[in-house]
Amino acid sequence: MSEQPTEFNVWARPKEGSLARAVQWTREKWKLSLAEAMSRVNDSKKTGWVLLHERCGWLDVPALVKSLPDFVEPGSAAVTEYELGYSPAGCNAYCATHGLHFLRGSRAPDAPCPVCAGWYIDTVQNGMAYRLTRHDGDGGDA
Repeated sequence: MSEQPTEFNVWARPKEGSLARAVQWTREKWKLSLAEAMSRVNDSKKTGWVLLHERCGWLDVPALVKSLPDFVEPGSAAVTEYELGYSPAGCNAYCATHGLHFLRGSRAPDAPCPVCAGWYIDTVQNGMAYRLTRHDGDGGDA
């Protein structure tokens, strides 16, 4: 199979009036200049979503969703498959079983989410992905 296993992004909706805190957090998290952080946060105002964590493993997601920064709305976290630039609003499919927004893209119109399909990365530690094998039929349970 030539397609790479899926990684995941965690997003959330910023609170009204949290611009300064969002910029500060974004700057620290992504090691950006002030201008770059402001640009990223301003982009999030357009989509209604701010990127919190990028290229995570599926088993990493629950803890990340539970530990949201203080500038986002509680309970607003959303998970997408990793596709640079696609917030939950930019995805064209949703899996209710896994709470995952994803892109069908070149997949078949009825293709399952990457977790249902069993082709995903379990965890990422220090930038290294672990368990790059297919999870045939495990439904996202490792």
